[in-house]
Amino acid sequence: METGKFRLATIVAFASFFALSAAFVAEDEPATPAEEDEAAVIEAAAGDVAIAEAAEEKSLYERLGIYAIAATVDDLVDRLYVNGTLNANPAVKAVHDRQGQAGFKVLLTAWVVEKTGGPKMYPGLPMDKAHAHLNITDREFDVVMNEAATTFYKFNVPEREFDELMALLERYRPQVVAASK
Repeated sequence: METGKFRLATIVAFASFFALSAAFVAEDEPATPAEEDEAAVIEAAAGDVAIAEAAEEKSLYERLGIYAIAATVDDLVDRLYVNGTLNANPAVKAVHDRQGQAGFKVLLTAWVVEKTGGPKMYPGLPMDKAHAHLNITDREFDVVMNEAATTFYKFNVPEREFDELMALLERYRPQVVAASK
């Protein structure tokens, strides 16, 4: 990674040098072949910068960070455990009554960390197996999505990350809802 940053800094430095030297050329004089070469180098450097930036794109996990993930999961789980619509489902209520929130927070944090590009650390079951006994409906899944959105708004999750998180959760609807049928 350091080599890439050094290369990027070198490219930017050369591009800046050429741009600065080109600024001293009178505008009404025709460009010399050397100046045209400099312009080509600047264009190539800009392309290299774009490629380097794309190569250094951070994962959703890296952009959010472990502490932000843990804080949002903490808030979301608290919301889910007291949600009247979810607790109207007897199977969900039984899980909420029987299992501790702390353990569920650990599992969900590990799941989010892993699914957003962080370390592989989720020790739980696949989503279809974990939810098969809960009889979760599409409406209940929508409630979870709304609670998640509320939590993400509360923590000012940036728009790009918000959209990626919501899309990530939505991808599991078929496994969570279908598993209950």
